[in-house]
Amino acid sequence: MNEIMNVVKKPIPAVAVEYTGKNVESVQGLLALAGSVEKFETCFSFQDDELYVNTLEGEHHVTVGSFVIRGNFDDFWSIKKEIFEATYEIQKKEEYSETFGYTGDFRDGTQPR
Repeated sequence: MNEIMNVVKKPIPAVAVEYTGKNVESVQGLLALAGSVEKFETCFSFQDDELYVNTLEGEHHVTVGSFVIRGNFDDFWSIKKEIFEATYEIQKKEEYSETFGYTGDFRDGTQPR
C-alpha cells in the first residue's frame, strides 16, 4: 500500500556567498567558496556578463542578489535571496581571504578542496 508521509528535511551544513553582480567582489567571493582557481573555472562561467553555475542538474543562471551555495559533496547551486532567507539560517559569518581561500570553518572544520 502506498502511503503519504510527513517528512522534515535533515539539516545539511553548507557555506554560501551572495552574488552581488559587482565583478571583483563577486569573483573573490566565488573563488573563496570554490577554494581554488581550478575548481572555480570548472564550476562557474560568465556568458555575456551573466554568471552560470554548474550544478548536479546542469548549468544554471545565477541572478544578482541570489546566493551560491557549496554543499557537502563539493556541489554548487544557487538560490534566490527570498528563498534563501526563508529556508536557511546563518550560523556565522566568516571573512574570506583575498588569496582565494576560505578562512573559517568549512562543514567539518576542514578547508575546501
